[in-house]
Amino acid sequence: MDNNKRQVLRSRLEPFGHVLAGFLILLKSTVVGEHHPALGVLLFVLGVLFLVIAIFHHQLNTKFSMVAHRLLFLLESFALWIVVYELIAEHKHYLQYAYSFAALMYLLLAILFPKLRVGKKVQTAQSH
Repeated sequence: MDNNKRQVLRSRLEPFGHVLAGFLILLKSTVVGEHHPALGVLLFVLGVLFLVIAIFHHQLNTKFSMVAHRLLFLLESFALWIVVYELIAEHKHYLQYAYSFAALMYLLLAILFPKLRVGKKVQTAQSH
């Protein structure tokens, strides 16, 4: 499979990962909502926003360059911080550290994403 076909396949499959993450956030909102109803509602709203942005992410990227990816990373980070709070409230041991690390990585991706994409384009342009 040549490089162009891979890129087309990747661009078509990319929204599925984001949609799956949105559904996972929605599922987590029901679990969190049992103990903290306000946080459950907040996670539900984040999940719906995540799904909407994931579904319309190509249209957003054509109008506003790289905004959709940054928004998805920020929403995911925020959702993970809520899960971290829930884990701490449930007195879980060690699991909140893994979620904190993931939330921090998503936050860093939201901040650094445009620079990473520009670096990737420069590398591919130099390799041709």
